[in-house]
Amino acid sequence: MKKDNRQSGIALLLSLLFLGVILSIAFGLSAVFIPKIRLSVDARNSPTALFAADSGLEWCLYISEKGPIPTPLPPVFTTGATVVLTPTDCSGLTIKAVGTFNRVNRALEVNF
Repeated sequence: MKKDNRQSGIALLLSLLFLGVILSIAFGLSAVFIPKIRLSVDARNSPTALFAADSGLEWCLYISEKGPIPTPLPPVFTTGATVVLTPTDCSGLTIKAVGTFNRVNRALEVNF
């Protein structure tokens, strides 16, 4: 019995087509869901960054209330958060603190 050669390779062609459809669906879903996952992680890190900024401002208020004493070191956080104060010596009428934790920045500003 002779085999029909017109259908040779059709299984390979159909499997490649099916694989292409599955991959395009997977890439489409990942393009939608990866930014949402990143947002949820940022929302989890946001309070820590905000608390770091708040602690930096509280430190500046403490420095300004104590007067001319040796300036203590700025706050150090066990979570790994950091704070950047502008101006760094907490002088001036406007003080800005930017707290950072895992690529999330939150800023607070105080005007005297």
